[in-house]
Amino acid sequence: MITRPPPSYLRSSSTYAALSAVEAVLMPDGDEVLLPSPRDPARRWLPFEPLDPYRPTAEVVVTAILACR
Repeated sequence: MITRPPPSYLRSSSTYAALSAVEAVLMPDGDEVLLPSPRDPARRWLPFEPLDPYRPTAEVVVTAILACR
């Protein structure tokens, strides 16, 4: 999930360890991520474009991931 840059308190080693345990990664600012492309069928994973500009914050995403373990 793509979010705004995570706040510093989410960059702790305990958060990274908890996310690693569920095979999730919090990417540092400036890192590049290969995203799906509508022009490359091998990398396309959504059948349609997002319907609105909403993007959850990093806190919401991390909390949801950790709640599922």
